[in-house]
Amino acid sequence: MSKDCSICGSKIPPHTTPEGVVYWEGGHNAEPYTSGRCCDLCHGEFVLPARLKQMREERVWNTKK
Repeated sequence: MSKDCSICGSKIPPHTTPEGVVYWEGGHNAEPYTSGRCCDLCHGEFVLPARLKQMREERVWNTKK
């Protein structure tokens, strides 16, 4: 059962081995960009940068204590 990306709305394709065997159909965790699951493209374009930004902000905040 394919799910829709919570960011772009497209169907999340399953991850497969080179032989075509499906090993994961759940997409990626879209936090902290949004709640839900996301596709590979949105994970790289939106979610990972949001996580890196969050980590930098937390590091700056922790050094100001």
